[in-house]
Amino acid sequence: MGNWRTIEIKGDVSIEEAQKMRKYLKVNRSTYESLASQDDIFYLQFSDGMCGLGEWISNDGSIKRIGNVYERNCEVEDLLSETATLAHNFPTLNILINIGDDYESPNCVGSIIVKNGSSVLFDPIVKELDTIPDEQIALNMLNMLMK
Repeated sequence: MGNWRTIEIKGDVSIEEAQKMRKYLKVNRSTYESLASQDDIFYLQFSDGMCGLGEWISNDGSIKRIGNVYERNCEVEDLLSETATLAHNFPTLNILINIGDDYESPNCVGSIIVKNGSSVLFDPIVKELDTIPDEQIALNMLNMLMK
């Protein structure tokens, strides 16, 4: 089945770009495609899974989520590539992503900072990721049942 990778993502984007990003990253439940998938963005798409990131960008542009990426077998380099595309397409995006190790491990293996239209990988800024909040898991499950 492959392994899941958990990330912690914090930051913001302008309200105008937040609306565009939300449309861009939303996955069509019938086709399993999004506008982002046309740009080879798969892992950072909005996810439906119980432990997934869900819609990680709020309507007001704030970003603060912990969860599994959309697809299995995500490598650190995949996240760096996808954030570079997002940074280029949405220049007001300012985020910090702490990346957990393979198989949902909370051990941080790297951190990506997206700012001013660029994406840079750093050594881990934190030692461990926080856990996925129970409230987020419950809300994700409710959203899955409502669709």
